[in-house]
Amino acid sequence: MGSARKLRGVSMFTSEVIAAFDYLKNFGFEAKIINDHTVDFIGTRFFVQVHYSNLQEISLHVGLLKERERHFGIEFVVALTSPEVAFSATDKFATTPGLLRELVAEKAGLLRKYGERVCKEDISVFTEMSELADAYRKNRAVSRIRYRAEIAISQKKYAEALALYSGIGDSANRLDLKRIAYCRKKVGPD
Repeated sequence: MGSARKLRGVSMFTSEVIAAFDYLKNFGFEAKIINDHTVDFIGTRFFVQVHYSNLQEISLHVGLLKERERHFGIEFVVALTSPEVAFSATDKFATTPGLLRELVAEKAGLLRKYGERVCKEDISVFTEMSELADAYRKNRAVSRIRYRAEIAISQKKYAEALALYSGIGDSANRLDLKRIAYCRKKVGPD
């Protein structure tokens, strides 16, 4: 079952989304069906978008109406209050009508539980999510650098490891500093 069309028609997805997110009306949001796979809820300054992809994933994004290209997934909304819950990925896909219903309800529940500031259109929440997203991207980049540096060290490519570690900057921890010193010792003086 590759798309919403194969799940008893597109109306099932859109009607499930509109019903599950009905509480957004209480905050002044209006539902707008964009297409068979996307429903937007439009507030005065914010939007909430629920999308059903061809990969059978259901995503929820929030953003500012005036900057539609800048939006955040529900995990960033959750992370502002419960970071331990935020990035626990679900491995469920909406492969059946029952799973579609369950996943839509799950997304609606997450926004209801953790997204009060989004629902109330608190503009400061976007600054906080931007900062969180920047920190998350930086941490991921540093993790990739560490991983590649560890491989270089295991292959005795110490100069390469040093070059990689130079990209970590002030994010270097004690283990990084020890590895940098070890590599410098192996490479020798410049």
